[in-house]
Amino acid sequence: MNNQTLQERKEALIKQQKALIKKRDNINQELKEVKKKIEDSEKEYLMEFLKNSKMTIHEAIEKLKSNNDNQNHYQ
Repeated sequence: MNNQTLQERKEALIKQQKALIKKRDNINQELKEVKKKIEDSEKEYLMEFLKNSKMTIHEAIEKLKSNNDNQNHYQ
């Protein structure tokens, strides 16, 4: 291989690397957006659940703490 061919190959690989980095960044951004949507949905669900239940926020927090303690105990 001559120097011109090596240089062309190097440039092609750099271009490919930049495209892959851009694609990775886009995927990471989309993942952040999906995570945010999931968190928002979970919050909306919990708020709606609390509205429809007879539980106070304090009771719900205590129940969540209790459930968390039980899960940690069995792990």
